[in-house]
Amino acid sequence: MSDYMVPDNVSTTVDENEYMVLFHAGTGHWHALNTTGTMLFEMLSEGKSVDEVVKTLVATHPGVSATRLTSDVNDLVSALAHRGLLVRNVRGERPPAAIDMVLDEVPAEPMRANARISALIAFPVALLLLQLPFRVTIAILSWVNRNWVIYQADHDEGIATLAAVTTLTKHYPGRLACLERSLTCVLALALRRRRAGWCLGVSTNPRSFHAWVEITGTPVLLPQDEPVTQVYRTVFRA
Repeated sequence: MSDYMVPDNVSTTVDENEYMVLFHAGTGHWHALNTTGTMLFEMLSEGKSVDEVVKTLVATHPGVSATRLTSDVNDLVSALAHRGLLVRNVRGERPPAAIDMVLDEVPAEPMRANARISALIAFPVALLLLQLPFRVTIAILSWVNRNWVIYQADHDEGIATLAAVTTLTKHYPGRLACLERSLTCVLALALRRRRAGWCLGVSTNPRSFHAWVEITGTPVLLPQDEPVTQVYRTVFRA
């Protein structure tokens, strides 16, 4: 029986160096594991017990004592659990997934609100949301998508809105990066009842993190933006 399981708000990807990158949607924090840590995490997520993980590592690392491996595994599992990346599997089974209730799709109507106006309203809201615990930010965004948004945004709307956000925030005196701009764009579209995805991803060499807007599976980019799908792996999508 599995001792631990991966909570639903943890998203993962493995990069080309076979390092696992984890994103905790409850805290908004990124984490990384080396190849051995990746092997441990994958085995636990597949339902293996801690004892089974230790036996596997003992077999694959004959030069390391079983006592040392047992101690290292327990320390890493405790650290992952402390950060909310693993939770105790009390009953030995994963709880059923929540059922997401969404509105039926309705044919989109012509856009009536001006992109600049919606960006102006959405910007302070995005800054406020990003001051909250990340799980609260995601919960609010999910509520908006379920209960307010009706239409699927098209790519032209997304580009126009992102351009308005970029122009609006260009002279903002505080810190602004892709996280703030992308969330502002998603909220500005949501104000017009248009749906867009908010994506967070990771790249390597050098390791960096990025946030962007996605519509029907395609990143929304301005001409000066660097490519996304060729550089970043999507880890989390809201």
